[in-house]
Amino acid sequence: MRRRPIGILVAALSCLLGSMLPQRVQALTGNDWQRFSSDAKFAYVEGTVDTFVGLGMIIRKNVSAERQSTNEKILLKFHDCVRRTPGPYDPLVAIVQKYMNENPGRSHKSMAESVWYAIQSECEKDALQSKGGK
Repeated sequence: MRRRPIGILVAALSCLLGSMLPQRVQALTGNDWQRFSSDAKFAYVEGTVDTFVGLGMIIRKNVSAERQSTNEKILLKFHDCVRRTPGPYDPLVAIVQKYMNENPGRSHKSMAESVWYAIQSECEKDALQSKGGK
């Protein structure tokens, strides 16, 4: 009978310690994002874009143009495009929502990646239009 409290204690400690071990974190998917409220979708896009823009600012400040890698140059193009978007993030959220609606195959993929592709594709369309293309 005396062993029972020790067994319960060991089981409780095992559960507690098991929950403290590193867990594999999965990226938020398009399906997850689609279930968010409008406010949560806005916050997610805002935070993701702010991260990309912040990285662009850090690169621009710390890496000379001659030393920038291809990836850094791509990120800076994204940064410049987002900075040209006037006003609040509402247009960016609308771009991402439209992209997700038009690309259901991305629903199980990383949402941060989808935010990038949605805005990047819109930037490329704008660049073509400003050069006289369609």
